[in-house]
Amino acid sequence: MTRPTLRRGAAFTAAAALLAGVAVAAPMVASAVPDPGAIPASDIAYIDAATGTLTSALPDGSVPTAIAPTGVGAAFFAASTDTTAANSTVVTGYRTTASTSPRDTTAALVVTHGAVSKVLSTYTDVNPVVSADGTTVWFLVRGNLYSYDVGTGATTQINGAAEFNPWAATAGNHTYIYRLAVSTDGSKAAELIQSYPDSGATGVNRSQIRVFDISTPTPTVKKNPIWTSFNYTGAAAKQPLPYNLVFTDASTLVTGECVNYQCDTWKTWAIDTATAADGTAPLAAAPGITALPNLDNLLGLKGSRGTWYAWKLDLTAHTLAPYTTTDAEFASPLTAGADWAGGDKFLHYITPLADNPAVFSSLVTKMGVAPTLTLSAKVVSTGSRVRFNAFGTYPSPASGQILQKETATVGRGTLQYSINNGVTWARVATTTAGGGGTQMLTRNTRFRWVYPGDVLTSPATSAAPLVYVIPSLSVKVTKSGTSRIVSGVTSRIGGSVSLWKLSGKTWKKLLTTPVSSKGAYSFGKRGLAKATYRVVTSADASWPATAKAFKIV
Repeated sequence: MTRPTLRRGAAFTAAAALLAGVAVAAPMVASAVPDPGAIPASDIAYIDAATGTLTSALPDGSVPTAIAPTGVGAAFFAASTDTTAANSTVVTGYRTTASTSPRDTTAALVVTHGAVSKVLSTYTDVNPVVSADGTTVWFLVRGNLYSYDVGTGATTQINGAAEFNPWAATAGNHTYIYRLAVSTDGSKAAELIQSYPDSGATGVNRSQIRVFDISTPTPTVKKNPIWTSFNYTGAAAKQPLPYNLVFTDASTLVTGECVNYQCDTWKTWAIDTATAADGTAPLAAAPGITALPNLDNLLGLKGSRGTWYAWKLDLTAHTLAPYTTTDAEFASPLTAGADWAGGDKFLHYITPLADNPAVFSSLVTKMGVAPTLTLSAKVVSTGSRVRFNAFGTYPSPASGQILQKETATVGRGTLQYSINNGVTWARVATTTAGGGGTQMLTRNTRFRWVYPGDVLTSPATSAAPLVYVIPSLSVKVTKSGTSRIVSGVTSRIGGSVSLWKLSGKTWKKLLTTPVSSKGAYSFGKRGLAKATYRVVTSADASWPATAKAFKIV
């Protein structure tokens, strides 16, 4: 089932937005439009580009319904097309929208079947794929392909050496996976990969399609592609188009091709992966590849219950025209239906469904967050500040976690402090990227980082390390006749200070006096012989001891 595509410039712009985690699908505006011809009155699921919301709407113009909770935006989306609501499977790449900073948000690839939602991974290279009957999900993580059995909940890693990673780009280029497709029988997986030069760098865009045999999972998986497309190069050369790579059966892969630099027009091709040979010639001349002119310039070809759906976007009239056929060979033109309001947005991930899609309301088990708080010092002087770094790492092993090979971090939280050993807590700062400085410290202080949790993750609180704050201490010696008055001020409040005398190598305590509520102390008039003395503050839960030595001569 294919996805014939956008004009090249628009398509590549949308691709860049998608890689940045931005939804690039256009909303279908609810309006009183007629049922579009051959399209049955089934649900259409899509991503609203304005809000990133995964949405479902009937083609009769009824009000769209969100099929994901508030607080998350959708970047990737796939769904079973032939199932009833009870058997529907939806897989979506979500990112929370509480903040615009990636470090303040969490992300996960979530599978929903029936009323149950689980996390597949915290990261995916590109779009997931769901079988038409909703029983299997495929997704890529760091170049490795995984399949998820919806019935058993088991995840299988199909390859083990990142064979799906793109080729190593030359200096000054970036290479990305743009599209994943899986054959209808689950035996083959295809990827479209593209390379772009950095801004100002010398280089050319490159595109390639690779098809892998995934019928035998690791360790016996065939590690090399069974077919590789022509490697397109040059600024004006023909290239495969993103978002247009879908299997229509066990061996037929449909893709589109740019026919000029602006891609104002393009042609669509069917590749028989069972007979196609590795191509060094353009698609038009390659064996096993057939032109499909009736699909030229159409978007989002997708099948549901024996009917094929595609759309044509009119960027001038701002309309979206649905097209349908039951001819799986596409030998005759598709039938056009009534226009929908499309706007200037690009429509991707638009999917016809047999019934209402599965709705993600909450996870069976949210991802656990392992909180970390580090402080720059354990002991400081009065009036000092401590630098901190705080963040959470997720996922942690938890019941219901399916794939635990990918971890991510989040910095959104609150740094809190306590000066009564954790009895009560107050806020120091709201954290974003994780780092900062504390308030000026005047007594022993505990700190902790509190992560509030969100739609995808559970709340968490870090350990609460104690920072010891050494009080300041001043000593003043005043002569009064033959006596001496030893007094001063300390930054601790209450408690006591002691006067000690050095006798040989041993310190002996002479006197103890209380510290006032303002931190002042005095030992009164004392007959003190010439010697070395020191004043020592007492230690308690609020302050450690400190000392200052002086001499009477």
